[in-house]
Amino acid sequence: MISAATQINYFLVLGGLLALTAILAKLFIRNNAGTIKIAGVDLPLNHTWIAMTLLTMAHAYYSWSMLVEVARILNCRNPALSIEAWTKLTGDADKLRVMYQMSERHPMSRFPVSDVSSIGLNDLLLFMHILLVAGVFFATVRWFRTKSWRLRVFTTLAGLLLVLLNWFIGSQWALLASDLARTGRGDARKSVTLANYVASHASVKCKMPAGGHQ
Repeated sequence: MISAATQINYFLVLGGLLALTAILAKLFIRNNAGTIKIAGVDLPLNHTWIAMTLLTMAHAYYSWSMLVEVARILNCRNPALSIEAWTKLTGDADKLRVMYQMSERHPMSRFPVSDVSSIGLNDLLLFMHILLVAGVFFATVRWFRTKSWRLRVFTTLAGLLLVLLNWFIGSQWALLASDLARTGRGDARKSVTLANYVASHASVKCKMPAGGHQ
């Protein structure tokens, strides 16, 4: 789980920086021939939505890995193991800086995403997710580099779709990880349906650490 969390930590930082780089480049490079180099590839600024779509796909990939690992721990039904996993996830300020002191997530009543009103302002993970989705949106939209209203509307809608997808993706693993803390305290879990969905699409058999007891 920690390995998967490290990948997400790295992705959020790198993804946010790439999105901000694209935004700054679009602000200062006015000609249509302007490009930005991403992963060694020169991408025309007028097509940064492609990079943001790939970024969203990477977000989904890493988040799924995290969901599988968290579901595997929850499947052990071991409070001590669950609270140990939650403590390691939220207590490492060096390797998992973005998750450090992460608040427990609670799902909204009507939608399977995190209820932002229940998250403290000192939660760095929330800030990084906001930075990522805002960066993806503004890097995707094309308002000032075109005179076509059709293109403006298309890129705006595409940007909004990517925002919703990234927020949904990030919410899923954070919600399921919060069940680790609830299980450790003996409280009722709030994302059982999500855990069951992951279990039906991946192998989440319990694997206790060496010397552990179920």
